[in-house]
Amino acid sequence: MKQIMRMLQHTDRGHCRLSVSSLRDLGGVLSVLLRRLKSTVNKVSSLRDLNAIMNYELKPQNLKLETRNFMKIENLFKCFVAAAMLLGTTWAANAQTWNIGNPTAENVTATLSDGTLTISGTGAMQNWYGAAPAPWYNDRTAITSVVIEDGVTTIGYYAFYWCTGLTSVNIPNSVASIGNYAFEYCTRLTSVSIPNSVTSIG
Repeated sequence: MKQIMRMLQHTDRGHCRLSVSSLRDLGGVLSVLLRRLKSTVNKVSSLRDLNAIMNYELKPQNLKLETRNFMKIENLFKCFVAAAMLLGTTWAANAQTWNIGNPTAENVTATLSDGTLTISGTGAMQNWYGAAPAPWYNDRTAITSVVIEDGVTTIGYYAFYWCTGLTSVNIPNSVASIGNYAFEYCTRLTSVSIPNSVTSIG
């Protein structure tokens, strides 16, 4: 609780006066608070979790604090939630999604988030070529893993071409074919487990 009491110096009369440089300290504050709120929120990993925190009714007995300090702690908590939701919105905005189905683009989608490219939906992926690469080509070096979900039936030509940071690929039993150069120049990908459902490669 010493860290919380130190952070109280940044609040005054119910107004948030936290600077950007204090966000690192706020992480420690939140961990203390969440240990006391674990019956409501076990882990902050999404905006939905943050909303659960925002909707939680803070009470002095929940945090085991003296009543005279409660208002400042409550204000600090709300300030952190506001900052975290702002950061969470930025992170969510960084996730990119593309429709890549063939012949109907909307049937298969690709989502790139935190280095993982997830291919989901039903049916075949589009094919790409050197002059017209996959839509994530400009972000290819950030891709570290590819997860193809059950329902996708093909891996398109040049799908992961030059994804030099790629180290793991999950291919489900629904995939029947892997297109030409799909993993060309994936220099850090040392092995791929290909299911028996694949009858055509290249």
